[in-house]
Amino acid sequence: MAVSLELSMVQQNRALSAQLEAATEEFERNGGVIERLELRTFAKPIFNSEVISPSAKLSKAVNIQKSEKATAFERGIAEKLKCYVHLGVAVAAKDLGLGTRRLNFIASNYGIVFKSHGHRSAVADKEKHEALLLPDVKQAISEGATQQDLIRRFGIAKSRLVKMAKTHNFNLPGLVDEAADRKLIDRIKAFAELGVPRTTCARCMQISQKKLWRIIDMYAIHYPVKERRAEAV
Repeated sequence: MAVSLELSMVQQNRALSAQLEAATEEFERNGGVIERLELRTFAKPIFNSEVISPSAKLSKAVNIQKSEKATAFERGIAEKLKCYVHLGVAVAAKDLGLGTRRLNFIASNYGIVFKSHGHRSAVADKEKHEALLLPDVKQAISEGATQQDLIRRFGIAKSRLVKMAKTHNFNLPGLVDEAADRKLIDRIKAFAELGVPRTTCARCMQISQKKLWRIIDMYAIHYPVKERRAEAV
């Protein structure tokens, strides 16, 4: 059914075309002139062509303006970074409020090289500081200071103090000053006889609870721990 309809339309159009052709020939025989024009098709612009739309030109101008501002900003930062060459990029980042990665990028573009302040440098500074403290540490040991006294007085961690002793070949005192502990025994017994709680005793004697418990256990002092009274329901 569909094929017969299409053939009928083709035959009808063919008759119309013949009539149009005959009329055209008649027109030309009577002196008429027909101007024949060439058929031109519109070519779509190729994607990513060199043709730039007005909006794109405007965006390019804005981007150029932004890049100029960014360049001026980085130039100003580079001038400031010259003052941080010996302080390091970490200090510069903290003061200028910028990331270390961006500051390193700017520094590399302007030929600025920061002094290294890595882990090894920090350790070297500690060792140098400890070497300066060495005479005072040995003097304190000769005067009877304990390891805890040295740690508190000079602000040295226990691990660093032990390493310091190995490096400079000197013996560390014991962790506990037994002579100083014995001086506290009579006072501790007096508080125990009065029934004062251990926490109050430690606070009044200005010693830590850990030290109080150690002395009680080491010298077998009878100092019972008071149980908390049951709260009334």
